[in-house]
Amino acid sequence: MAVTDYSPIVGKAQLESLIIRLYSDPRTIFREYVQNALDSINKAIETRVLDQPKDGVVTIDIDAKHKVIKIKDNG
Repeated sequence: MAVTDYSPIVGKAQLESLIIRLYSDPRTIFREYVQNALDSINKAIETRVLDQPKDGVVTIDIDAKHKVIKIKDNG
């Protein structure tokens, strides 16, 4: 199975609209993104793309200067 590098880009207006409609606390969306990354890793283990949970990696990069947060996983 080929692994692709997927990096969606969401504009500020779309993100604010989503956060306001779905979450009472705007920070909750980051918990959701991390949970999605963990779910992806679990699926990769189930389908044998990854061997063990310890092989799963989630990285969170915060670029305060450019106001960018990137959450990546290898699942």
